Amino acid sequence: MTLRKFKSFMLFWAICFLVVGAYFVFLPNQVIDTLNHAARFLKMGGPISLTQDYLWLSLAGSMMMTISYLSYALFQDPKNHHLMNALLVSKCMSSCFFSFFALKINSTYWLGTLVDFPIFILFLWTFRKIRT
Repeated sequence: MTLRKFKSFMLFWAICFLVVGAYFVFLPNQVIDTLNHAARFLKMGGPISLTQDYLWLSLAGSMMMTISYLSYALFQDPKNHHLMNALLVSKCMSSCFFSFFALKINSTYWLGTLVDFPIFILFLWTFRKIRT
């Protein structure tokens, strides 16, 4: 992968994470409704309940802003391996936590793993390509 393509790739992800993070923050119940509809369609698990406790929203919103920043910073400095590692840890751990909650609480959380784990694999593959 060329440096120019990598920079475009990271700018794309910076914008995606920023937009999705804003969606989490400004439309939290819509996020849960969307997950519940997808789980019903895929015949996965029971619904995740809507909540007035927005601790999850603070954590998810801040994570989305952080990974958006990391992606943008990699767009600016593609050779910064510390930024790459931070982004990989973030996507890997969110996949692990989604999987844990799917096994422990509700299989609907597998939807989070189905989104985040492929992103982790894509980043891992891309970062390996740019490092060589």
